[in-house]
Amino acid sequence: MIFAFSIFILILPFFLISLGNDSFAYPSPSESTIQ
Repeated sequence: MIFAFSIFILILPFFLISLGNDSFAYPSPSESTIQ
């Protein structure tokens, strides 16, 4: 159960970035111009 929770913690940031990092995470101007 702890193993599954650690995997969830590892995947969660990538999931949020795939949803759209401009609304969730701190958007840097360099990343916004690249994408």
